[in-house]
Amino acid sequence: MRPVTVRRPGTAAAAIAAGLLMTMLAGCGSSPTVPSVPSTIPTPALAGGPVAGGATGPASPAPSACSLLRSADVLAVAATFRDITISIDGHIQSSQPPLNVCGFNQKGVSASDDGTLTVAGDSWAQLTVIADGNDIGDYSPDGPAIHGLGYAAYWDPGIDTVVVLVGQNVFQVEDDVPVNTVIYPNLDAVRRQAASALAAKILSHLQPAG
Repeated sequence: MRPVTVRRPGTAAAAIAAGLLMTMLAGCGSSPTVPSVPSTIPTPALAGGPVAGGATGPASPAPSACSLLRSADVLAVAATFRDITISIDGHIQSSQPPLNVCGFNQKGVSASDDGTLTVAGDSWAQLTVIADGNDIGDYSPDGPAIHGLGYAAYWDPGIDTVVVLVGQNVFQVEDDVPVNTVIYPNLDAVRRQAASALAAKILSHLQPAG
């Protein structure tokens, strides 16, 4: 099974991430964290700017990852890739501040010259919410910028993840959607497309600040 990977900086917060405990409702593992260069950037929240989905202000509490990542959205993104039928066959969730993780594993079934081909086991769609992640260096824009998501967003090709700044919180979104590789041979492009689309759906579930 594909492990849940949390991208953490080389700060004191890394000690917390090292003790991350996973509550698995169906199949999951763990892996070493991927280091990044600590970086804190100013955000429109400091000037009272709005965020995608309606949330405002860096003081807003970090939402639960599983309140934002929904199986219906995972399947809706998966359905945009043709010639394969995708279902959910696993779920994980965990919370150890500042980290909150939610994920769904996907199984794909497509036709092949030999009959039916099933792709399963390592196809997680996952959201990691890092509370005040910008303050502790979890937003380090070292990849291509993605416009229209949160305050700022970029694609991290090293871990196939869309990283989104929402106020002072950081969202990490990945979607290793199973596809028919005959039709979609460029898996890097597939993962970026899927994660970007899933991030947009996740942000749409943010509640307006009260």
